[in-house]
Amino acid sequence: MLVSRGAASDTRGVLRRRLLNGAFEPPASSRDCSPEDHPKARPVRCELHSTEQVIATAARTPGALGHSEPRTTSTLEGVHKLSLDGQRP
Repeated sequence: MLVSRGAASDTRGVLRRRLLNGAFEPPASSRDCSPEDHPKARPVRCELHSTEQVIATAARTPGALGHSEPRTTSTLEGVHKLSLDGQRP
C-alpha cells in the first residue's frame, strides 16, 4: 500500500521530482487506506490530509510505504527510515 498526501503537498512534490524523476504515482484507489476498497487495485494507494496521518497509517499497516520530511518521524514507533542512493535521512 502506498500512503501519501494530496497532489498539492510540497512533500509529495519533492518526492515526485527527486525520487520518481517527475513521474506521477498511480491514481488513488482507496478512500480510507483500506485494501478492501478496491481489492484488485495494484498497488493500493490512498491520499490523506496531513503528514501525521500518512505516517500513522503507514506505521500501523503492514507492508505500507509512506513518505514525510525526516523530522516528522524522529520519535515514532513502527517507522523505518530508508536511505536513498546511499544518503541517510
